[in-house]
Amino acid sequence: MPQGHSILVIDDDPDIREALTIILESQDHQVTTARYGAEGLDRIKASKPDLIILDLIMPGVGGFAVYKKLKSPERPDWNDIPILILTSLREESSQARFEAETGMQMTVEGYVEKPISPSIILDKVGKILTK
Repeated sequence: MPQGHSILVIDDDPDIREALTIILESQDHQVTTARYGAEGLDRIKASKPDLIILDLIMPGVGGFAVYKKLKSPERPDWNDIPILILTSLREESSQARFEAETGMQMTVEGYVEKPISPSIILDKVGKILTK
């Protein structure tokens, strides 16, 4: 697996951010974290990551709004950033909710339901970053 990729974790749960940082840094990835969607968007503006791990349910600007911004025609330079969804929602529920709210289909490179498993996270991240 290629190492040293920059990964942005956007999740309001400090335990999840800490666990993902430890897991991903063990593979020499450079991890940046954001507590909320707006903070995550600011981090993307400052430095475009190789991968975003995104929680969908957060206060304020949530993951659905972040996804919509990332895929917006206003920011074509962000459209190619791979997204791994990490959330407590089932994938089918997330897709249905996103489509109902936006009229768009959510297409992401991977989906992991919480609680997290280090081996599953590393497997998904490895597959996404080697595409």
